[in-house]
Order: sequence, then C-alpha cells, then structure tokens
Amino acid sequence: MARTSQNVATDLAQVFAKYEKRGVAVFSPCFGSTYRHVGPDALDLLHRLTPNSIIDIPDESARRTILTNEKGRIVDVFWVMKRSHEELLLVTDSTDPSSMRDWIDRYTIIEDAELIDASDFLTRWYVVGPNASDALGEAFSELDFADCIVGELRGMDVAEGGVVLFLRTDAAGQKSWLVIGGAPAVPEINSRFEKAEIEPAPQKLFYHIRISNKVPIAGFD
Repeated sequence: MARTSQNVATDLAQVFAKYEKRGVAVFSPCFGSTYRHVGPDALDLLHRLTPNSIIDIPDESARRTILTNEKGRIVDVFWVMKRSHEELLLVTDSTDPSSMRDWIDRYTIIEDAELIDASDFLTRWYVVGPNASDALGEAFSELDFADCIVGELRGMDVAEGGVVLFLRTDAAGQKSWLVIGGAPAVPEINSRFEKAEIEPAPQKLFYHIRISNKVPIAGFD
C-alpha cells in the first residue's frame, strides 16, 4: 500500500518528538565522501594547498580547512583528521567530492602521496543534539566525551579490525559529532546506538537542526 503524505508527515512528527525528548539523534549522510591521504609527503602537500596551517596538527586530532582555486574561490571545505604523519583522513560533506580529489591530484606531481577514496569501507554518521556527548558516553562507555572540544578525536576498536573514530565537529551545532567506522565495526556501532536510544534521523531532521543552528554546509548553502 502506498504511503500518503499524511503518513509521512505523521512519521516525521514522531521522529521530531523523539528527538526533542531525548535530545539526540543519529543521521547517516548520503552526501560527501571520506578519503585516505597517505604517504611521507601527504601532510606537507596538503599544507601547501590550503590557506590554513595544518602542518602542526597533533596526531589523533583534526582541523577544518578549505581548498581554493587560482581565483580564490572555494573548491571544498573539509576536515583533516591526522592518524599519523603519513596517514590523514579527509572528510567532505560536499555534493561533489570529486572537486577536492581532482584539485589535490592536480598538484601531486613528484610527491610521495596518494589519495584513496575510502567511502566504500568507511561509514559515516552524525550524532547531533544537545545531549549528543552524553549519549555517546552511554553507547561507548570505554571513552570520555564530556570535555571534548571541536577538533578533538576519540578512537577505539569495537570488533576485530573494526576501528571507530569520533570527532566533535559541531556540524549541526549543539555538540555534534562525526562518527566514522570501518566495515567490520558497523553492526556493533549500530547496535550500540540502538541500546543507547540514539534514534536514526531522516535527512529532513538533520537539515532542520543544522539550519536552526545557522550552520552551513559547503555546496548546500
């Protein structure tokens, strides 16, 4: 039986009500991509391509930056997550992530660096809401989320070969977190979200929260 617009509106109202009561929701974005930028020259190359300083990012932390073209126009806005000196994760919410990839590839000439699209084996979630940090603390009690500031990383293994990373981004305001999990970790991550009553949110709720908090996303606003 086809769902009517009234059914859809009712479902959305219920989702909004659950979010308002719990103060947290989890959203799986259908936009954006995650890249691994690896090699001895990866960090230095990216530092030279972006107007922001990223050369001094400590290991296991992150910084938001941009790429600009010759005319100073923004190519992309993204997070640089430093796993080590030779391994970076680049996370973009752009509807056309190929712009970032093509720009970095254009200037990778003799540098020992490789950009790898990791979107197929790294899943992303946004955990949003005023109680996001507390809810993540319930779901992943092995880690402390209480005193994290924007740009701080947390990480752990939840399955064999299944690493999960947590980055406070405030991408939708209100203590928002980006969660990235390797393929083996996905079932355990979803199970922990469910047990902690971190309800899945539709895209409309994510946009509502983000816009209400006046937080833009490159390529959308």
